[in-house]
Amino acid sequence: MMHTLGPWEVQPKWDDRTNGALVYAQNAGNYVASALYLGGTEQARANARLISAAPQLLEALQFLMGDRSTRLAPSEREKLARDAIAKATGAA
Repeated sequence: MMHTLGPWEVQPKWDDRTNGALVYAQNAGNYVASALYLGGTEQARANARLISAAPQLLEALQFLMGDRSTRLAPSEREKLARDAIAKATGAA
């Protein structure tokens, strides 16, 4: 079974039902994860950002480690990796 395709995004509104930050899969139209409020709301949001970046991080790693048939210039490969890191850390 394959994971739910990205992009995944952190919902801007805190979810009071789950007491966490929800991660929404745009293409699937449903939630894929909830980062629970355990270490504080900022930590939950940071965890949700990391979870939401998973598909993009996977894509960058698969490209770097696997099939290189896609022709990307070094600057484009670096941008793919930097964009994934920025999303995971909240710098995007």
